[in-house]
Amino acid sequence: MVLLLLIMLTTSIVGLGVLIGAKEWELETGHIIFAGSRPAVARTSRRVIFWTRRVLPTLARYWTLRLWKVVLGFLHVWIAKGILAAERLLERTLGFIRRTTSRPIVAPGQASAFLREVAEHKKKLLKDKKIR
Repeated sequence: MVLLLLIMLTTSIVGLGVLIGAKEWELETGHIIFAGSRPAVARTSRRVIFWTRRVLPTLARYWTLRLWKVVLGFLHVWIAKGILAAERLLERTLGFIRRTTSRPIVAPGQASAFLREVAEHKKKLLKDKKIR
């Protein structure tokens, strides 16, 4: 990593030295290096700068907002699915609790002798009321 940084620094220093030397030579001799291609380079530079400063940040902002909306949409859907799953789990739990804690309607086994006598007495009273 350090070697890479040293190579980049050396290349930058050499390149800057070459540019300064070329400019000094132009000023001394009056000759312009690449005079015919400079207008095209200037136009290209202006386009690159325009795209770099205006268009790319606008596109980045647009796609970032769009991505954010998509992420929020997915998040909304998954939270809703999670809430529905929790609701189903709670309903199943409540049904299980109801089944395990409710008293059976028909008691298993025989009723006691006292309850049988009471039931027979009620039947007898109902028959007497129907006769009257």
